[in-house]
Amino acid sequence: MRIRRNKFHFTSLGCLRNLMDSEEMIAKLLRHGYEIVGEEELADYLVVNTYGFLASARQEALDRGDLPAEKVEAKAIVTGSMVQKKGDLIRSTFSDIHYLLGAREVEHIVGAARSGQGSVISSGRSYLAAGEIPAFRITPPRYAYTKIPEVCKKACAFCTIPDIKYPLRSKEEKRDLYEFQTLLQSGVEEIILIAQD
Repeated sequence: MRIRRNKFHFTSLGCLRNLMDSEEMIAKLLRHGYEIVGEEELADYLVVNTYGFLASARQEALDRGDLPAEKVEAKAIVTGSMVQKKGDLIRSTFSDIHYLLGAREVEHIVGAARSGQGSVISSGRSYLAAGEIPAFRITPPRYAYTKIPEVCKKACAFCTIPDIKYPLRSKEEKRDLYEFQTLLQSGVEEIILIAQD
């Protein structure tokens, strides 16, 4: 099926774990016939992956309020952990956002692009169990990041990560090994493991 409006621009805010979620979403869009562009004004879809754990990161997301205005006919999709925790704030602050996608909804990015107005914010499973390998890499060709688990077993009073994301999840060992082999075969020389504490 040919997609007429298929160009998207992706902005990834926050930490390396968030960057990996962005890589996964980009890979899904590319596999479904969408095309990534580096300039926002060329995009049919403007996607911002937010990070909601730190006050400075939340402010960075709120400072992106001009996003939809840069190209009125572009569809604005906001995703990530700030959406998971502060979706109502984002929706009330920016009336031009078309779709909100929670931090647990990485696998629904294509549906968000194809839908009209809407949102998916739930307590769904981690994409670690369902992510596509290999994901699209934003990093230089020499190295790549890979998540082994997400979240942690501690319940620190100051930390909102388990509340925003989900309980500790880990990939199966055979999935990790397959991902390592795929990255090495693609020319990656250094694999950097990403996890919480």
